[in-house]
Amino acid sequence: MDHAAGNRARSVIGGAVAAAGRPQRALWQRLALSLGALLVGLLLLDGALALFGAVPPEPIAQVGDQANQSRKHFVADLELGWRMRPGTSYRWRTEGQEFPFRADDRGFRIDERPNAPAPPAGAPLIALVGDSFTFGSGVAFADTYGARLADALGAAVLNRAQPGFGVDQMWRAAELEVLSGPPPDLLIVGLIQDDFQRTLHAYRAAEGFSKPRFKAERGRPVPSGREDNLGPLARILDRRSRTFTLWKTIDRRLGQQWGVGHWWELNAACLDALLDATQARGVRVLVVHIATVAGWRPFPALKELVAARAAVPGAAAFAGRSGPTVAFVDLAEGWAAPPQNAYYPRDGHLNAHGHDAVATLLANVVRRHWSDWPR
Repeated sequence: MDHAAGNRARSVIGGAVAAAGRPQRALWQRLALSLGALLVGLLLLDGALALFGAVPPEPIAQVGDQANQSRKHFVADLELGWRMRPGTSYRWRTEGQEFPFRADDRGFRIDERPNAPAPPAGAPLIALVGDSFTFGSGVAFADTYGARLADALGAAVLNRAQPGFGVDQMWRAAELEVLSGPPPDLLIVGLIQDDFQRTLHAYRAAEGFSKPRFKAERGRPVPSGREDNLGPLARILDRRSRTFTLWKTIDRRLGQQWGVGHWWELNAACLDALLDATQARGVRVLVVHIATVAGWRPFPALKELVAARAAVPGAAAFAGRSGPTVAFVDLAEGWAAPPQNAYYPRDGHLNAHGHDAVATLLANVVRRHWSDWPR
């Protein structure tokens, strides 16, 4: 009886253990089925997007992916990525017209006219950082909105923009090429939405040069190297998956509208670093969102970032001055629609008429915000 009872007890215990194990296996099965269904759904979505040619992959260039190319009019730069070849002069065609370009000894654009008029003695200084829109692709130097604004305000102009620059490069250009010398009376930061995507890249194919890459840590931009490159699986998805690209597109939209997500976090860190540097030197800043015809929409998150900074009391360097330390202009809000004949129809950049319209808008903003200009 004892032996039989022991067998029955072991049988009962074994059955209980098996019964306890069955729900656990069922849970894993359900998870596996759910993950499988999700994977199949994503693959079907990717196939559908490919069928309709929607959301093509937009790979992010990683550190070390490509080597610098040789360019006739631009050279590589370890700190900024690239700049004009110092002292160079050349002509570039835009929609049937040729425009002259000339670089100073630091590789930034200056007035190409041999007898360009000098600014008035003791004139205030307006400096600019930005991309090709601020650099002035497609117009003579005197027709850039920076030069036109300086004329309207009786100021001298220092253009430190470069074609293809991202937000991170503008921050570095402001620190290294503007704030390292005598501080200007006003710094213009000219931004298009594409500049925020460029910040994520470590190489710009259009320019043919690598650029420094950063990551956000505790709201500050810090250098990012090969150790931060995408892993093998993420790189495959980045290069080939339209669904992955769709998620990145959603991340951009959320960033532009609400100021959240990876795309926004890194760019906001770079802008905060730029504004910290200007405030420390007592330099007023005007952030300008240059809306493009292809993407004519306001930039609420950028407006909110600037408003938050403007609400902070100015540093001691601003004592006794009127107006905020930083102001914002959004062309997509200042103009209900793209002005007639302000943009090249195929190239997309501002033409001379467009630059003049931007300068007029900015001059009014400067006078409205800073009644004691240039003090």
